[in-house]
Amino acid sequence: GGGGDLFTPPLNFSMVDSGIFRSGFPDSDNFSFLETLHLRSVIYLCPEPYPETNVEFLRSNGIQLFQFGIEGHKKLL
Repeated sequence: GGGGDLFTPPLNFSMVDSGIFRSGFPDSDNFSFLETLHLRSVIYLCPEPYPETNVEFLRSNGIQLFQFGIEGHKKLL
């Protein structure tokens, strides 16, 4: 193929500290980018089940999933 991979970070992606990142929920378009980070763990803060596509991505990259389902409280200002 031509052009190579496009590396698209998840929405609101940012580095918190060395080796610690945060972002909105990633989808398959973000997987190539996430592979470059060599992640060891993902902390998932939503109460909904983690999607199977994402579980497979984590499993195939040796990334451990920790889920702490907390209810969101977005205030409209």
